[in-house]
Amino acid sequence: TVLAIDESIPFDVTISNLTIQNGQARQGAGINARGRGTLTLKNCIIKENSAVSETKEDGTVSNAHGGGIWAANGTLNLVKTTVTENSSEYNAGGILISENETLNIDSETYITKNKAVNSGGGVYINGGVFNMTAGEISENTVNENGALLDSKNRKVGAGAGVNLNKGTFILSGGKITGNTSPNNGGGVNQNRGVFTMTGGKISGNSSENNGAGLYMNRGSFTMSGGKISGNKVTSYEYAYIENGSEKTSS
Repeated sequence: TVLAIDESIPFDVTISNLTIQNGQARQGAGINARGRGTLTLKNCIIKENSAVSETKEDGTVSNAHGGGIWAANGTLNLVKTTVTENSSEYNAGGILISENETLNIDSETYITKNKAVNSGGGVYINGGVFNMTAGEISENTVNENGALLDSKNRKVGAGAGVNLNKGTFILSGGKITGNTSPNNGGGVNQNRGVFTMTGGKISGNSSENNGAGLYMNRGSFTMSGGKISGNKVTSYEYAYIENGSEKTSS
């Protein structure tokens, strides 16, 4: 990890005009910020960091998470910041937020060209709140070459742009575009949690299976504004809602 913030100490840190690059760790290779405080990145670049899975002596694997950033239990503000070309051997190529973390991004923030083998090429939400009022999540991928298969020999990989595992995603502005999944949810994949869309655009994403724009497995989705359009899927639906999920729109 290039930058680690001690989770036991409350903090309010602003970092400006810095490039964080070439980190390697199992969790949070670029930045690992797990604590009761606020981290603000202004005019920063987080790039080419790699989260790498670890194999223990008994043969079990501890999976990798958060190639660019892993943040938990605080607030992460991205202001005119780019998170790009980071990778993870499991989840969250760009950013992982978990537990009670809040992530806010502005109009000149770009989360782009990150890669994860399993889920969440751009952003993986595993608890907490992601407020996207502007900015762009683009050209992120999961299971890029389709090499990872499940027990039934099917390609895995979901949520190339955003993967909502649990927690809350509020999309009120900005774009989620040009993200690619070989399975479900090229733009957004929702396993659980709450997704509220009042603005913004999900467009130009692709998947080989269901939900090139949005794939919703479980949870709650409310749409009162914005647009989901122009996404490309090999089969089935551009937006896909599983039975047992709750969708409302107005």
